[in-house]
Amino acid sequence: MALHSAAVVIGNHAHLPREIWSSFVQSGLVENVVIFSSVHHLVDSFAVNMPSRELDVKLLFFLIDGPDDLTIPLDLKAHAQLARVPLIGFYGEKTGLTDTDIQTLYDRRVSSVIRLPLRFQDVGNLVLQLDRYWAMGKLPECILPLPLENIYQPH
Repeated sequence: MALHSAAVVIGNHAHLPREIWSSFVQSGLVENVVIFSSVHHLVDSFAVNMPSRELDVKLLFFLIDGPDDLTIPLDLKAHAQLARVPLIGFYGEKTGLTDTDIQTLYDRRVSSVIRLPLRFQDVGNLVLQLDRYWAMGKLPECILPLPLENIYQPH
């Protein structure tokens, strides 16, 4: 039986427009989106005995709200299974991210650092571009038991 694909979103998802993560599923980029407030919440969920579903994590997304979030890639890459999954960082216009900060993220093996679109209609274009880019190659397999309560269900 083939496992369902998933994207994991880490960070304060209230700052990430719902249209982005719902578009991940609607575009066919992945079949599920799983949302965690932090890397620690994600990693701790592997040890907790709670209802879960095994999913094939294809992409990891994280939100950059400020300089403290520059350590997120280090925390993710320290986990053996997560280390091989492509990691994409999103930041907003008001984040205050400098060119040096962006270079630091790439030095920490972030695959892409993307500024969130300001206009609603640009959100769909962003997801379409992500879908086209990541669908062209074969992404590594990363099968993890993820808690059911964190799986986003589009309406």
